[in-house]
Amino acid sequence: MAIRCAVCLKPRCVFSHSKLKRQEEEAVGRVRDSMVFTCGSNLFEEGGRYHDSIVVRRAVNCASPIEAQYYSSKLISFEDVCYHCGRQDDLLGPEHPTMATLRQQYSVIRPICLSCFNDGKRVKTWGAQNARKKTRRV
Repeated sequence: MAIRCAVCLKPRCVFSHSKLKRQEEEAVGRVRDSMVFTCGSNLFEEGGRYHDSIVVRRAVNCASPIEAQYYSSKLISFEDVCYHCGRQDDLLGPEHPTMATLRQQYSVIRPICLSCFNDGKRVKTWGAQNARKKTRRV
């Protein structure tokens, strides 16, 4: 599950030790609908019912990129958003020359919007694929 920051509008991952029950999902939904969550703050008030059991990363702030867990969730498939700003629109597609080249070089490429790309922000990648296969000497 993810919740958007009221300031930067980036989605932030919601964490729990176990799958959320319907009542817990509804509590997160109320926070989401009220648009009071901001990056770096608690999801629920300290001492509240879910304060310790349903959390977001407090070390994440509005300048932080989208968390890796957002893209790699196995339980929920989220919309693709720009790694830098969280926008859902104007993402560079796989046919874009830069993205096509990166797909040949890396196993993981995070989405980036045209605005961030034009601002000179780098495409987040990892898992470099070996250009040359190692040969075994006999």
